[in-house]
Parts: sequence; structure tokens; C-alpha cells
Amino acid sequence: MKKNNMDTTLTIFRRHCPNKKIEDGVFKQMLEVTQSPRIIKCHFPLEILPPHLLEKVKVVYVTRNPKDMIVSYYHLLKYLTFFNYKGSLEKHAKEVISDEAMFGPFWRHVHQAWEKRYHPNLHFIFYEDLKKDIMGELGKLSDFVGINLTEQQKQNIVEHTSFSNMKHRGEPVKGEGLFNEEVK
Repeated sequence: MKKNNMDTTLTIFRRHCPNKKIEDGVFKQMLEVTQSPRIIKCHFPLEILPPHLLEKVKVVYVTRNPKDMIVSYYHLLKYLTFFNYKGSLEKHAKEVISDEAMFGPFWRHVHQAWEKRYHPNLHFIFYEDLKKDIMGELGKLSDFVGINLTEQQKQNIVEHTSFSNMKHRGEPVKGEGLFNEEVK
């Protein structure tokens, strides 16, 4: 029987951070023992990240058309049982628009990054631009990060990150009672 993701994460934590305490922050401590260069993915607005972050690291900020984000976010809230979200799509849209949605406020989050879009250590990307011209956007990202991807490497990324490829790779996350199976 396959372990759930939390068991796997804790096993990896214990292997890489022996004698460390879970309550001191699993991911924080794992980052401390990970060699540079590191990639850290988060959904946090710039205002709650370290104040001089852009002076020390490169940040890739990806945003999405608000209409698409609202629909996707709504389905996530309905699918994950621990949110216990009972509202309609219309109610959820109103919550996002009025900055009352969980994990908001969306508008201020995007605005903070937009204001810094010309900072040399911030690369601002629209998800829709990735969909329209993924090779071009990968080229810009490659230049920003300074890794000089070849055309073949970019093509490999395109194939590896396609929805059809991801659907067939590995097992989906499972957890008893974690997902509302009526929502698909």
C-alpha cells in the first residue's frame, strides 16, 4: 500500500534532517540543508516574504486571468474536503472580487508584483502567455535565470509539463476523506 504524501514528506524530512523537530518547520529545515541553487515554490504575496528578497534572489511570479483563476480556485475549494466550501461559483467570485476569499486578497497580491515587474530580479509571467507561446516564454525564463536552455531542453520541458503527460505520470494524490469524489 502506497504511503500518503504527508508520510512520505516526513520520511524524507527525518532522513535529511536527523535530530530536528517537526514543530520547528519541516520545509524550512529541509531548505536549510538543501544545496544551492534552490527553487522554492510558494503562493505567498511579496509583502509577507523577507523584505529584501529581491535584492538576494531571483523571483518568478506567475499570474493568471482572474476569471480563470476564480473558476480553478472554486473547483479546488469544492474538491478538497477540508475546506468544506458550500458556496456557489457566483458566491466565490464575489468573495474573490471583494477580497474576502480564503488565501486572499488576490488583487493586492498581483498588484505588489506588478509594481515591481521591472526589478532586475523579478520575472513577471502571465499564464496565458505561457499557453500561447511556451517556447518563447521558456526562452525568456531561461535568459532570466541564466541557464541557457537548448531548443531540445525547452522541447523536453514542454513535453514533460503537458497536461496529457502529467495525467499519465505517477499516481494522483490519494487520501481517505481528503477529496470530494463527487467533484470531478
